[in-house]
Amino acid sequence: MDEDRAPTAVDGVGPAVVPAVFEREITASLDEWQRLLRLGVGDARLHAQDDAAQVIWAGGRLRLTWQALPARALAGLRLPRLRVRFVFEMAEPAQRAAFMAAFDQRTRRGGG
Repeated sequence: MDEDRAPTAVDGVGPAVVPAVFEREITASLDEWQRLLRLGVGDARLHAQDDAAQVIWAGGRLRLTWQALPARALAGLRLPRLRVRFVFEMAEPAQRAAFMAAFDQRTRRGGG
């Protein structure tokens, strides 16, 4: 799955290359993911269901599907996980990169 993860610009100089189809493992409960998804799409139109969503914005369309994965256990802590598939349609590479940069910025959570 790592090879399908949308890459980011490693050196911070060039734009990220975002493939039209990729998957990510998200550490979040379903409720948290749905909240993050609403935040992540910004002003784009979001049509969400229990395990899928469609996002429409000026640059194209994004279909997302997700499924629960077994929780990750670290010591006594259990972290819920989801596998999320991103499928961009009618979006040029630059539009995909701009969308994902904004999505990632809006959904970034603090850590320590």
